[in-house]
Amino acid sequence: MSRFSQIPTVYELEYLHVVSGSELIPSATLRLRVGEEVFQLATSGDGPVDAIYTGINELIQYEPEVKDYEIRSVTRGQDALGEVSVKLEINGETVNGRGTSTDVLEASAKAYVDALNRARYHLENQSGEPITDTV
Repeated sequence: MSRFSQIPTVYELEYLHVVSGSELIPSATLRLRVGEEVFQLATSGDGPVDAIYTGINELIQYEPEVKDYEIRSVTRGQDALGEVSVKLEINGETVNGRGTSTDVLEASAKAYVDALNRARYHLENQSGEPITDTV
């Protein structure tokens, strides 16, 4: 369970490595825990956040559409804590997720995973049946 809510944590980001630059193809290597199983994969995208989200999408059952994405500073200074808020639409439902880190790419991944956990919880409660992932 998440420490901030009663939403069970089915998806959990364990590792993230992102490579991006003006002369590089943005790519992400990530390790994601899905229940008791752990998956690792590398993907590329139009940018570093797209590479992260594309990788996560390869491991889940549904196809989220990003409706809104925001970054804001939570603290001040060079080592400021960044917070990412993401709004996803999944199967006609809108869910929000948030993630914080001094690394905005990690915060982006955490926000996405948070939204997916919320979506899964709500979808399971609506259908009354557990969701199994396609991994």
